[in-house]
Amino acid sequence: MPYFNYCSEVWSSSSKTCLKRLARQFKKSQDLRGEKCDQRENSLDENIQKKIAIMTYKSLNDLTPVYLKQFFKYLADVHGYNTRTAKGKKLHVPQKNNTWQTRTFKARAIEIWNALPASTTKQNSLLLFKTTL
Repeated sequence: MPYFNYCSEVWSSSSKTCLKRLARQFKKSQDLRGEKCDQRENSLDENIQKKIAIMTYKSLNDLTPVYLKQFFKYLADVHGYNTRTAKGKKLHVPQKNNTWQTRTFKARAIEIWNALPASTTKQNSLLLFKTTL
Protein backbone atom coordinates (compact mmCIF):
# COMPACT_ATOMS: atom_id res chain seq x y z
CA MET A 1 0.00 0.00 0.00
CA PRO A 2 2.81 2.55 0.51
CA TYR A 3 3.52 2.37 -3.22
CA PHE A 4 -0.05 3.47 -3.95
CA ASN A 5 -0.17 6.16 -1.27
CA TYR A 6 3.16 7.86 -1.86
CA CYS A 7 2.71 10.96 -4.05
CA SER A 8 -0.49 9.62 -5.58
CA GLU A 9 -1.64 13.21 -6.05
CA VAL A 10 1.12 13.64 -8.63
CA TRP A 11 1.18 10.35 -10.51
CA SER A 12 -2.61 10.14 -10.64
CA SER A 13 -2.58 12.45 -13.66
CA SER A 14 -1.18 9.59 -15.73
CA SER A 15 -2.96 8.24 -18.76
CA LYS A 16 -6.13 6.18 -18.40
CA THR A 17 -4.28 3.05 -19.53
CA CYS A 18 -1.68 3.39 -16.78
CA LEU A 19 -4.36 4.10 -14.18
CA LYS A 20 -6.30 0.97 -15.20
CA ARG A 21 -3.17 -1.13 -14.69
CA LEU A 22 -2.58 0.48 -11.31
CA ALA A 23 -6.22 -0.08 -10.33
CA ARG A 24 -5.84 -3.80 -11.05
CA GLN A 25 -2.70 -3.93 -8.89
CA PHE A 26 -4.48 -1.98 -6.15
CA LYS A 27 -7.34 -4.50 -6.15
CA LYS A 28 -4.86 -7.38 -5.98
CA SER A 29 -3.10 -5.78 -3.04
CA GLN A 30 -6.45 -5.45 -1.23
CA ASP A 31 -7.22 -9.11 -1.94
CA LEU A 32 -3.85 -10.10 -0.49
CA ARG A 33 -4.55 -8.18 2.72
CA GLY A 34 -7.84 -10.02 3.11
CA GLU A 35 -10.09 -9.12 6.04
CA LYS A 36 -7.62 -6.57 7.40
CA CYS A 37 -8.46 -4.32 4.46
CA ASP A 38 -10.09 -1.00 5.34
CA GLN A 39 -13.58 -1.14 3.84
CA ARG A 40 -13.57 2.57 3.00
CA GLU A 41 -10.83 2.05 0.39
CA ASN A 42 -13.07 0.66 -2.32
CA SER A 43 -11.05 1.65 -5.35
CA LEU A 44 -7.85 3.36 -6.35
CA ASP A 45 -9.81 6.32 -7.71
CA GLU A 46 -11.58 6.91 -4.38
CA ASN A 47 -8.28 6.64 -2.54
CA ILE A 48 -6.69 9.21 -4.86
CA GLN A 49 -9.64 11.59 -4.54
CA LYS A 50 -9.44 11.42 -0.76
CA LYS A 51 -5.72 12.20 -0.79
CA ILE A 52 -6.24 15.12 -3.19
CA ALA A 53 -9.00 16.52 -0.95
CA ILE A 54 -6.69 16.30 2.08
CA MET A 55 -3.86 18.01 0.18
CA THR A 56 -6.25 20.77 -0.91
CA TYR A 57 -7.39 21.28 2.70
CA LYS A 58 -3.78 21.53 3.81
CA SER A 59 -3.01 24.02 1.04
CA LEU A 60 -5.95 26.25 1.91
CA ASN A 61 -5.03 26.25 5.61
CA ASP A 62 -1.32 27.09 5.22
CA LEU A 63 -0.08 23.58 6.05
CA THR A 64 1.87 23.21 2.77
CA PRO A 65 4.49 25.26 0.94
CA VAL A 66 3.34 28.58 -0.52
CA TYR A 67 3.46 27.43 -4.15
CA LEU A 68 0.61 24.97 -3.51
CA LYS A 69 -1.55 27.62 -1.84
CA GLN A 70 -1.13 29.84 -4.90
CA PHE A 71 -3.04 27.27 -6.99
CA PHE A 72 -6.31 28.04 -5.23
CA LYS A 73 -8.50 31.13 -4.90
CA TYR A 74 -11.89 31.31 -3.25
CA LEU A 75 -14.77 32.55 -5.39
CA ALA A 76 -15.34 35.44 -2.97
CA ASP A 77 -11.77 36.65 -3.63
CA VAL A 78 -12.18 36.64 -7.41
CA HIS A 79 -15.33 38.74 -7.73
CA GLY A 80 -17.28 41.02 -5.44
CA TYR A 81 -20.73 39.57 -6.08
CA ASN A 82 -22.51 38.31 -2.98
CA THR A 83 -23.75 34.88 -4.13
CA ARG A 84 -24.50 31.67 -2.27
CA THR A 85 -21.54 29.99 -3.92
CA ALA A 86 -19.19 32.81 -2.95
CA LYS A 87 -20.38 32.63 0.68
CA GLY A 88 -19.42 28.96 0.82
CA LYS A 89 -15.85 27.83 0.63
CA LYS A 90 -16.00 27.04 -3.09
CA LEU A 91 -12.92 27.54 -5.22
CA HIS A 92 -12.66 29.55 -8.40
CA VAL A 93 -12.44 27.37 -11.53
CA PRO A 94 -10.05 28.99 -14.01
CA GLN A 95 -10.67 28.65 -17.73
CA LYS A 96 -8.86 25.71 -19.32
CA ASN A 97 -7.33 26.28 -22.75
CA ASN A 98 -6.27 22.69 -23.45
CA THR A 99 -7.70 19.28 -22.66
CA TRP A 100 -4.52 18.21 -20.86
CA GLN A 101 -5.14 20.93 -18.28
CA THR A 102 -8.15 18.99 -16.98
CA ARG A 103 -5.82 16.23 -15.75
CA THR A 104 -3.52 18.47 -13.72
CA PHE A 105 -3.47 18.38 -9.93
CA LYS A 106 -4.88 21.91 -9.75
CA ALA A 107 -7.91 21.18 -11.95
CA ARG A 108 -8.73 17.88 -10.23
CA ALA A 109 -8.27 19.38 -6.76
CA ILE A 110 -10.66 22.26 -7.51
CA GLU A 111 -13.24 19.87 -8.96
CA ILE A 112 -13.06 17.50 -5.98
CA TRP A 113 -13.13 20.36 -3.43
CA ASN A 114 -16.16 22.03 -5.01
CA ALA A 115 -18.03 18.70 -5.03
CA LEU A 116 -17.59 18.28 -1.26
CA PRO A 117 -20.51 19.28 0.97
CA ALA A 118 -20.19 22.64 2.76
CA SER A 119 -20.20 20.95 6.17
CA THR A 120 -17.03 19.06 5.22
CA THR A 121 -15.10 22.01 3.82
CA LYS A 122 -15.77 24.19 6.87
CA GLN A 123 -14.00 21.88 9.34
CA ASN A 124 -11.57 23.62 11.68
CA SER A 125 -9.01 20.85 12.03
CA LEU A 126 -7.33 18.42 9.70
CA LEU A 127 -8.35 15.46 11.86
CA LEU A 128 -12.05 16.39 11.66
CA PHE A 129 -11.73 16.94 7.92
CA LYS A 130 -10.19 13.48 7.40
CA THR A 131 -12.91 11.77 9.39
CA THR A 132 -15.72 13.45 7.45
CA LEU A 133 -14.40 12.31 4.08
